[in-house]
Order: sequence, then structure tokens, then C-alpha cells
Amino acid sequence: MKKIALFIAFLCLAHFSMKAADISPDRQWCVPAQYSMDEEITWYFDFSGSTALPDGGDLYIWIWVPVNPVPGLPDPNQDKVKLDYKGDRIWALTFTPTEFFGMSAADIHANPETSFYFLLRSLEFEDWHTGTLSFPKVDYAGDFVKSGKMWDYATDDVQKKLYPTSYLTLWFNANLADGFDGVSDVHIHSGYNNFSDHVIEYHAWETVEAGFPCDQPQTACYTEFKNLGNGIYKKDLVPYEYFQAEKTDPMQNIEFLFVQKDWSATTANQTILAADVPPPPIPVLSLFPTNVSKFDILTIRRTYNVRNSTPLKYEIEGAGKTINGEFTGSLDLQEFYLNIRKEFGDNVSSLHIVIRDHNDNVISDSVKQLTIAD
Repeated sequence: MKKIALFIAFLCLAHFSMKAADISPDRQWCVPAQYSMDEEITWYFDFSGSTALPDGGDLYIWIWVPVNPVPGLPDPNQDKVKLDYKGDRIWALTFTPTEFFGMSAADIHANPETSFYFLLRSLEFEDWHTGTLSFPKVDYAGDFVKSGKMWDYATDDVQKKLYPTSYLTLWFNANLADGFDGVSDVHIHSGYNNFSDHVIEYHAWETVEAGFPCDQPQTACYTEFKNLGNGIYKKDLVPYEYFQAEKTDPMQNIEFLFVQKDWSATTANQTILAADVPPPPIPVLSLFPTNVSKFDILTIRRTYNVRNSTPLKYEIEGAGKTINGEFTGSLDLQEFYLNIRKEFGDNVSSLHIVIRDHNDNVISDSVKQLTIAD
């Protein structure tokens, strides 16, 4: 079927090639980055490098896969499907696939072609046209569920690079997160650079009913995910816009956690690195000596800590006594020293050691058996 469609397109192009100029977009992308077939999307086409296509020139789409669009859509006053000129030599088409093609989402996905295939052209091909273009026809929600991941993301870059101006799609599977069973609303609590810049908090009490509009950061609806049903949630945003930042503000990463609407459950903190930022070294937790008795001084260290994650906290239980405290040091090295016999006495035989970060997320929960000294 694809071969036939492409052959027809080739014949049409060959017929008009003597009088129509070839054009091709320098870049094309979709907003949101990933979508469902029943939600509104926009395809963008940047023709900065095409001299044949004049600024603001009329540009139309001829699309045949999965089917021809419903006549009169997206504009009921037009017989042809005309793209909108956005300025800066960028044209766009905004539509909802199920309405545009007059098909259910299931039928669109059932079509054997793996992409939407189309041409862009002047009204009757007489001035300019592209070769065959395409966008992938993907069941993004279904693929996310099949992945078995609790969360994932995508950007408008095929390599998932994240810039302040990127179109970012976040996915969340509440079925795989502790405490999120049957939740009706999910929100994001987030910030730039490990919560050191442009923090957007989730304030559960700032609701529309309480008089807080959705365009106000921190409010419940501003931070809310779209509920796709069956425990699957999605949120689309552009980082610098969402975080009320400038395009040029430094962004090393975005750190966030998923929150149930009443804060009764949260996930551990998650991080997406910005484009071209090298992954930081993996933090390493170590205990010295490896074999320790009650007569030893135990040293616990953690190297390569995440920015803004200090000070680390410890809680240690032994012989019915519990002590708490904080590590000392820097990001490169956090540590503390424990005089075991002094703190827990002669009857201690094991230590239950719990270490948490600054957000009380558990980093390590272990039991250390003490050896009998010679």
C-alpha cells in the first residue's frame, strides 16, 4: 500500500516538475512531542532555507495516509487544507487526528502504514511542492504502558535532548507507583538544577474553586497531569515557559517528583539532564572497615553527591537504641564517624543503618552484622 501511494505521489510530482519548484523543510516537528490520536496537535514546518517559497506564501497539505482528510477540516470554510503561517518562515497545521481523518484512534492505529504520509504544495502545484514527507504514526501511550516503566519522557528531538525551548512530554504510570492506587489527580513538583532555581511547587490548596487561575504557577491546575485513563498520565510543557525562566537561564537539569493530589503519596525525586550535560558520576556509599566490631569506629562515606542533596541524614539503631544526625562535608564527599561501643554499649551485635537525602528519600537501608573481636 505504501509503495502504491508513493508511486502515485511520484507521478504527480513528475507531471508538475517542469513548472513547479522543489521545496523542502529544513526542520519539521510536532507539538506536543508525543500525543494521543484524539487530542489536538500541531505540525510545524520551517522553510528558512527555501528561496522558492516566499515569506507568508500560501501552503497547502495533500495527505493520503491513513486516508484523505474529512472535507472542510480543519477549516470548514476551505475546500483545501491550508497551513497557517506563523512568521519567520514557519508554517503549521493544527488538528485532531480522529476528527481530521474521521476515524477512531483504534482505526488509525490499525492502518498498516507506520507513518502519516503527505506533500506540501501551492494550491495547484503550479508554483512549489515538496517530496513526500511523513510523521510517525505511533501509539505513544500504548508503547509507554508496554515499556513497564513508571515514568518516561520525550522531546521534539529524536535523541530526547532537552533544551529550555524543547517541547517536553512527561508520562507517568500510577499503577506502578506506591500509594497511587485509584488516584484521581497527579501533579508535578519541580525545579531547575536540582531545585536550586525556578522552582514550581505544587500547592494543593490553590485550586480554581479557591479562586486561583490555571495560568498562575504553583496552583493545582498549573501543575496537573492530563488523565488518560487506566492510571496513565501525561503532561506537556516547554521548560523555560513552564518554569517562568528566560531562554538563556542556565539549565543543567530538571528535577521533579510526582505527587498525589493531597500529598498523601509521592515518588522519589527524578531528574532529566539538559542537552549536552554529561551524566554526573554515580554516587558511591562505602563503610569502613568492611568487617567491623563493637570496638571499632565505623566510617560511612558517600562520594559524588547530587547538587542540593546535602546534608545527608542518618538513622542508626542498635541494641534497642536509635541515634540520628547529619553527614558533614561537600558534594564530593559526605561522611560521619561512629564510635560503636560508646553509642550502643557492649550488648550491640548489629546495626540497622538508614541514610536519607535532604528530601527524606531513602538512599540506603541496610543491616550491618558486627564481628566478634579477637
